[in-house]
Amino acid sequence: MFRLLPHPPNFTPTLAVALLCGVCYARLGAALAVPAGALLLSDLVLGGYSSAWGVYLAVALCVALGRLPVWRNAATCALGATAAATLFFLLSNFAVWWSGDHFYAPTAAGLLACYVAAVPFFHNTLLSTLAFSLLFFLLARDDVRRAAAKPAAAAAALALLLAGALAGLPAQAEARDRAANGLWRGSFDINGR
Repeated sequence: MFRLLPHPPNFTPTLAVALLCGVCYARLGAALAVPAGALLLSDLVLGGYSSAWGVYLAVALCVALGRLPVWRNAATCALGATAAATLFFLLSNFAVWWSGDHFYAPTAAGLLACYVAAVPFFHNTLLSTLAFSLLFFLLARDDVRRAAAKPAAAAAALALLLAGALAGLPAQAEARDRAANGLWRGSFDINGR
């Protein structure tokens, strides 16, 4: 549902859910089905895209990453979330370049241009994955459950999400401005130059 609500680009709990599924589900099939199903249902509403294979592969690898001991403590949780966001950035943008739909040259320079164009959106992916992963980690801890501190954890998570959304607004506006000014979307002549 979060993907369907208005939000800054790439600021969703998708990767944190994938990590959590890797931790919580004993069977790999179930662990993969939950985030893939959520993506599929939201993609049915949002529409398809040619680079979807990279997104789904990255999410599946984040489930596998969740099988590692990334939820041992807050530091390893943050490290796992950072690895998941980085993996998603690399794979999803490689898929964008590979699809050929965005006028990136099919060369190493074109791939580099694709990654450079995506850098302003990475902080939202990283921030949301960190915030949601740490929230899930806090809510899953036994001492938090026993202390009935869920309202406090929820308030802290809401503050993190609000801070993330507000932090993403200037970068989102800057990204729109740069795209509108042609810095990222250049014009091409008939030969693709």
